[in-house]
Amino acid sequence: MRYSVVQSYFKFPVKSISTLVGGLTVIENILPQDLEDFKRIYILHNFLVDTERGNHAHKRLAQKIVCVSGSCELFLHDGFGSDTIELSSTSEFGIHINPGVWRTITSSTTDSTLIVFASHNYNADDYIHSFDEFIEWKGGLKI
Repeated sequence: MRYSVVQSYFKFPVKSISTLVGGLTVIENILPQDLEDFKRIYILHNFLVDTERGNHAHKRLAQKIVCVSGSCELFLHDGFGSDTIELSSTSEFGIHINPGVWRTITSSTTDSTLIVFASHNYNADDYIHSFDEFIEWKGGLKI
């Protein structure tokens, strides 16, 4: 039986506006507790086309990812099933990833730029870099 990772991530609304003078990406209706949930913000940029970033899972860290330029593919695996999501600067959503989800980001364009909001500061002990170790940690099955 194939399980869904629907419970392991969710989409949230993002508004992208293009004008003659440039673009604007907006995340609205942020509550004070939303800001308290994120301790670090970083930007992924200067991707080479068809290269992968990520290739890890976090034990405790949650992330919100928004594509503000270009496009990419986000592969998510919860240890039991997987989903692939296309993100672009014209997407009307960002992705919230819960802890315990493997993620791989593959750039589709050279101008791909992602803003990532992370729930914790960097901690090397929070990362699982081996997919096999991740599957064992989750107690799941490779699919």
